[in-house]
Amino acid sequence: MSERILRGAVLILALLLFIADESWPAGTKSYQFLKIGTSARSAAMGGAFTAVADDEAALYYNPAGIANFKQPAIIATYANYLSDIQSGFLGYLRPLLANSVIGASVTYFTYGDIPETDRFGTRLGTFGSTDLAFNLSYAMSVDPQFKLGATGKVVYEKIQDFSGYGLAVDLGGLYTLADGRTKIGGVVQNLGSEMDAVGDKKGGLPTVFKLGLSHVLKESRILFSAEANKPVDNDLFFNFGAEISQIQPLLLRAGWSSSGSDLKIGEDSDKWAGFGFGVGLRWQRLKMDYAYSSFASLGGVHRFTFSGSLK
Repeated sequence: MSERILRGAVLILALLLFIADESWPAGTKSYQFLKIGTSARSAAMGGAFTAVADDEAALYYNPAGIANFKQPAIIATYANYLSDIQSGFLGYLRPLLANSVIGASVTYFTYGDIPETDRFGTRLGTFGSTDLAFNLSYAMSVDPQFKLGATGKVVYEKIQDFSGYGLAVDLGGLYTLADGRTKIGGVVQNLGSEMDAVGDKKGGLPTVFKLGLSHVLKESRILFSAEANKPVDNDLFFNFGAEISQIQPLLLRAGWSSSGSDLKIGEDSDKWAGFGFGVGLRWQRLKMDYAYSSFASLGGVHRFTFSGSLK
């Protein structure tokens, strides 16, 4: 039964990827912050996490992944983003009866002080901008190999004295093959509607379709992952990542995203566009992760994540 469900889910996701091929101009949807990853581990692996989703960050990347948890757990991420942008992610998950898990999380972005001018360029002062997403997740194990999950979102944006909000949902599935080392994952993120626009016109939500594959090499404990991503407002792009866990308690990671090609402007730093690197440290039931992501001439992004079980 689960294999038939998996084949159906993959077929539906492939169809959605095909339908979504008629893209809007890049970045024209509202609430673009919803597409920015929230985990240092995933960022270090080039964002290829849809078919991994085996830690608390599954709350964001693929809600089906939280169905594997047997103990309450937390996650907190801080990112020193480009320019004066600061962001964070806080999450909590708790197992229920009947092979199901619930979770709650919040994502925030602040953009520092933005200069305010009149139409003649005279500086009048500064103003601020904030993005927020409040999320509730639920996942269940259909059987030991197949997991399903969903996340409901209320997203909010404020720029100076103007604000707007939207409602969205993420739908995800995760299937582990018989070898126990290979997983297929699919997720649709940010399906929903912009209820109230910040400006005069609604841009809609930045829906993204993702399909991924992960595999752990036999006897080596080296994880490889890859995924295809299709935002409705951009071209298809691919993420690739790897994690080495043989040097316990250290975890070494690297990855690359083809979306980095959008950042190239003909400078020497272009060669690093889309690359991510990072390290993790396990201590008992806790884990600390760090990642650096290159944005070519724009600079780099540092992420720090703390996560672990509460029991």
